[in-house]
Amino acid sequence: MEHVGLKVLLIGKGAREHSLAWKLAQSPSVNHVYVIPGNGGTSALDNVSNIRSVEPDDYTALVALAKDLGVGLVVAGPDDAVVDGIEGYFRGSGIPCFAPSKEAAEIEGSKAYAKGFMQKYKIPTANYQAFTNYDDAQRYLETVDWARIVIKVDGLAAGKGVILPTSQAEAQQGLREIMVNKKFGPAGQSVVIEEYLEGDEISLLTFSDGKTFKSLPPA
Repeated sequence: MEHVGLKVLLIGKGAREHSLAWKLAQSPSVNHVYVIPGNGGTSALDNVSNIRSVEPDDYTALVALAKDLGVGLVVAGPDDAVVDGIEGYFRGSGIPCFAPSKEAAEIEGSKAYAKGFMQKYKIPTANYQAFTNYDDAQRYLETVDWARIVIKVDGLAAGKGVILPTSQAEAQQGLREIMVNKKFGPAGQSVVIEEYLEGDEISLLTFSDGKTFKSLPPA
């Protein structure tokens, strides 16, 4: 007897997507998981198929494919896709997408925006300055204690856009690599230089449908 359930389209190719595909496929509510483009790990899972015929950032083509496959839920793994607004493409086609809207995703896509948001709504955060001009940022570095700052690429940088300088020279060189040499491309067009904080760090994930929310245990 054919298993009747939800067909899920999962976007991404990393370990994150492998874990998501593995868990989604275990759900009794899920019939099949399609992963674009997927990886070797996802290809070995039961009730999971990799699809390489469509690029993961061709959102119009992804919508068309989802319709052809009869997909009932889309899960966006990569931060890039979320920041690009993948959710809006599927929402406009009536297919639920587990991802924030493009507007909400700006908190993830721009550290300067996130810091400004926290400051505006009085959410505790480290003191900071944001810069779009290299000379201004360089002059600011000369006025602060290099041992008490963190330099961050404003945009998405795959977790690599943070500098903890060990000297004034390293701080200046790091800033130059980001803003002049374009080490991180467009993501480094602006930077955030913020106060270095010491202490324990936790992650708290909260999911919302826009009206209600549910938080996972802190990790």
